[in-house]
Order: sequence, then C-alpha cells, then structure tokens
Amino acid sequence: RTHDQPYSASLRPDGSVRLIVGEDTYTISSSLRFTGAPWRDIGHGVGPGDWERFHVGKMAISAETEAVGWERSVLSRGSHLEFRDTFTNRTDRDQPVTLVNMVDCGTVDRIAEFRISGQLQEHFYACTSSTESRMTAVTPVCYVGLQRSAVGVVLEDDAYRNQATWMTWDAVLAAGTDMLYLEPFSTYELVWKVFPLQRPGYYDLLNAV
Repeated sequence: RTHDQPYSASLRPDGSVRLIVGEDTYTISSSLRFTGAPWRDIGHGVGPGDWERFHVGKMAISAETEAVGWERSVLSRGSHLEFRDTFTNRTDRDQPVTLVNMVDCGTVDRIAEFRISGQLQEHFYACTSSTESRMTAVTPVCYVGLQRSAVGVVLEDDAYRNQATWMTWDAVLAAGTDMLYLEPFSTYELVWKVFPLQRPGYYDLLNAV
C-alpha cells in the first residue's frame, strides 16, 4: 500500500522549511561551520552569515565563498521530504565541515513520544555519541510523536549516519556532526529525510521508510 502522507512544505526566504502536517507546524533549519569561520545559521539565529553569494529559490538554496560551496535541494516526495546537501571544497587544503540540522516541533508539552533508533525514551532528551555507540549507524532514525501528528528523521548517506550525534533542546530535535572532512577540490553530498505522519505512529514511520 502507499505510504503517502497529506502535508505541505515551503522554503522560506530565510532558508528554513515550514512543514505543515494537519494542524501542526514544524520548522526545519540548519547551522554550518567551515575552517576559521563563524557559524552560519540557515533559517534561524543570526542569519546565513557572510557568503559571497547566497540565494534561496523555490525549493533550493545555493551559497558559496572563495573557499567553499553549499547547495541544498529539498525534494517533496509522497511520503517524505528529501534533503540533499552538497558541500564543495574549492581549496587545495583539507576542509573540515561542522553541521547541525534541526526540526523544531513547537513546544515540549506537545511531545507525547520520543524514540532514538527505535528505543522509547522516558523524556525528550538526546545527546548521543557516534564514538561510543553504533546505534545510530545501524538504525539512523529518530521519531517525535505529538498529540495529533508526528515526524521521523532518517539519515541516509554513509557519512552522516556513521558520524551523527542526536541532540535535543527545548522542542528541537537535531542531528549534527563535526567529523566531516572534504579533501582538496572535492564534493560530498549528505542525504537526509523528514517523514511527516498525519497520525502519530512509530511503526507507520518504519513502514514508510
């Protein structure tokens, strides 16, 4: 059977994605950091930072400096949103990349269920370590169930799922890494997905994945 879900998604001028599932609204944003540069906040915080070029299109973002490039494509599938983030190192030196992708679920009191890699958590709290556990690498899925809807975040590509740390604060679920490196003049694409569920149900998420 189909696992399509009724939802709407739009890319806003600040770079955030507004995801509407029934009567609930989720906000998806990111933060990026490159060598010797401050954090660049996409869709929240102080703003995208100092790029030589920063452009937000219909469902895509492109940004670049002399040293690095970043492009995001947001693809609306029937059952989920697919994020493709392409990082480019334009220099002849190694380029470390630190990144955090976030889903703001509104307020904590609306969260009824939280699972990391299938394991039910007593509270909405996460601070995992990829060096201490292979749980995320094996099952790179987080689930947040509200009272009327839910979202699941799935890390798709090998680097992200093996390096990621799941974090929470306020009503925000985040997946970050500070271990991504780009060799000189190279490109890497991170792929991650957000699954909206009109009705809460962890096993519906698994079936859709």
